[in-house]
Amino acid sequence: TAAFALILSLIVLWSLKNRKRETGIYMSLGIEKIKIVLQQLLETTMVSLLAIAMAIIFSGFIARPIQNKMVRDTLSAETSTYTTDDEGNPITRFSSLTPEDALEMFKMNLTANEAVMSVGLTVMVIMVANIAGSVIILREKPRKILLS
Repeated sequence: TAAFALILSLIVLWSLKNRKRETGIYMSLGIEKIKIVLQQLLETTMVSLLAIAMAIIFSGFIARPIQNKMVRDTLSAETSTYTTDDEGNPITRFSSLTPEDALEMFKMNLTANEAVMSVGLTVMVIMVANIAGSVIILREKPRKILLS
């Protein structure tokens, strides 16, 4: 999660850096700095929440079939390349598992609590990165921003 927070922060900071000129224009028009920060925060948060919702919805459609195929392929590979014991009986790591049992063992579900915690963490990281990036830009004068 630390790597996720770092990468997300860098993306948000990069996005704010690309909007530096826009921020300078708003400042030169006399818009209050807090309103500029809130607008950028709202825009970034809304896009992120939409992306999270899409990821949660579509991950089941994409990840589950891939997971099922990987488990089935692993089980078929294990049963096709086996060794025998002293009496000639096949020995595999998963010899007693059926594909359905293995799929149930490796089944991953996202609980509502985990989803809320993930969304909350993401929004917190976005807010901190957005405010930090905005403070850096808003310390400059509009003239300096627009001339750079």
